Amino acid sequence: MIAYRSDERGDQYRLLRRLLHCPHCKRKFYGRGRNVKICSPACLQAERNKTRREERKNFREDRLSELRERTCEHCGEEMPGLERASRRYCSNRCRQAAHRARAKWSVRKRRR
Repeated sequence: MIAYRSDERGDQYRLLRRLLHCPHCKRKFYGRGRNVKICSPACLQAERNKTRREERKNFREDRLSELRERTCEHCGEEMPGLERASRRYCSNRCRQAAHRARAKWSVRKRRR
């Protein structure tokens, strides 16, 4: 269907109205313009929320897989599951041993 609209100067513009199906509510509607794909602002917001929800879910899954694959910086063993994201060592023993190793190295470096 083609409709015409005139502006203040009297010039006529051709408006392309196409019969479309809303991907959210599945209703039929006439779209005005090239980029119209969704029938109403409510459906547009619902589609955006759906997309964001999926993105958050994918981000969480990626982040959890990263947390499961971490290893201790001192001994190299695999660290226990879903604990703090900034954790670097598998136990207090490894954390203290790494600190002592760093302290020895820095004392040797200062003595030279």
